[in-house]
Amino acid sequence: MISFANTDNQSLKKLIGVFLEKSGFSPDESVFVVTDKEQSCERGSQVYVVPYDYRGETFGKTFTYSLNNNNADAVLINIQNHTDSKSFEILTNEGMGRVFINNKNSAPVEDVLICAAVFLALGMELQQVLDVLNGILRKH
Repeated sequence: MISFANTDNQSLKKLIGVFLEKSGFSPDESVFVVTDKEQSCERGSQVYVVPYDYRGETFGKTFTYSLNNNNADAVLINIQNHTDSKSFEILTNEGMGRVFINNKNSAPVEDVLICAAVFLALGMELQQVLDVLNGILRKH
C-alpha cells in the first residue's frame, strides 16, 4: 500500500494508483511517499519512500529527481512536442529511456517523473517503469 504524506496533487495520486494497478507491483511493505520540492538538495528535488512504521531518525530511501540537474538520481531530458503527443527521456544510473504522453492525457511531465522516481526508489527496474508508464500514457 502506498500513502502520501504531504501532497494534495490529485493528478500524481491518480497516476501512481493506475501505475500500481497496471504493473501488478506491490511494495514489500506499506510506505508513505513524501515529495519534497521545498527542501530540495543540490542534486534536485527529493522523493522519500518511508516505511509505515517510521518513528525515528532516518528516512527509508531517498531518491532525487530533477528537470534540470544531471546529478539527480532521475533526470528528465529532451522534452519534445509531436503532433499528437509529447515525449521525453528519463536518465538514471541504470540507463535511459523515452516516455510518450498522448496529448489527450493531461498528466503533467513533472508528475510522470515523480511517479517514476517513486517506483525506482521502491526497487523497480527502469525498463519496467518505462514500459508501464508508456502503457498508461500513450493510450489515454
